[in-house]
Amino acid sequence: MRGQLTKTDKALTKAKNWADRRRKEAKAQKRSASRARTRVAKLNHQLDAASAGREPAQAAVPMDAMPSGRPVTEPTTVDGVTVPNETCSVVQLAPRLAPED
Repeated sequence: MRGQLTKTDKALTKAKNWADRRRKEAKAQKRSASRARTRVAKLNHQLDAASAGREPAQAAVPMDAMPSGRPVTEPTTVDGVTVPNETCSVVQLAPRLAPED
């Protein structure tokens, strides 16, 4: 009988410890969530205060509508760098090395 009582007492202690840990974790999570909500409210307040002094921004012009100064059909290259296509070979893509003397 005494052995069963000890076993039950151990299980009860273990369950109480587990419940205490869960309560502490829940309390910490609630505290963390409260701090996060306060931080969000503060940031929203700062954003509202900063936005109040500014004029509304105009919508940006799409890149397609902007004149570019070069024909649209011309392939884009960067100073001597060729854009490869399906017909380029490895030899054509390799950089040309200056001959050594």
